[in-house]
Amino acid sequence: MCGSILIVLYGLVVSFGAVAGTCTQGDDGRFYVSMVYGSFLFLLIMVTLWRGRENTVFIWINPIIALLVSMSVTYFWTPFVIETTIEGHHFCGKVFDSYMGEPYYLDRGIPMFHIAFSLAIFMFSCWKLMRVKKVSLW
Repeated sequence: MCGSILIVLYGLVVSFGAVAGTCTQGDDGRFYVSMVYGSFLFLLIMVTLWRGRENTVFIWINPIIALLVSMSVTYFWTPFVIETTIEGHHFCGKVFDSYMGEPYYLDRGIPMFHIAFSLAIFMFSCWKLMRVKKVSLW
C-alpha cells in the first residue's frame, strides 16, 4: 500500500514539475525542485518496494500504477527531452538561450532522468511481482 501511494506521489511531483509554474525571466527553479523531490521519492520507492511485504494484494497493483505513472511522466517530459537534451535550448524556450552563459549539462539531463527513473520504478515493480510469483509457485 505504501509503495503504491509513493509511486502516485512521485508521478504527481514529477509531472507537475513539467507543467506547473511559469518561466518568469527564465526562472527554471521548478525543474530543479522536481529533480530533487523526484530523486528523493525514487530512492524511497526503491527501498519500499525492496523491503515491502510480498504477500499483500498491492504487489499486483504496483506494476499497473507504475505503468500509468511512467506513461504520464513520459508524456509530460518528452517535449523537454527534444527541446533541451537534443536541441540544447533553455527549459523556458529558445528566447532564454542567452541566459545560458555556461553549458547547463544538468538542465539537459533532468528530462532524461525523470523518464529513466519512472521506467526503473516500473521495471522494478514488475521484477518484484515476478519474484513473488516464482516463490509462490514452488
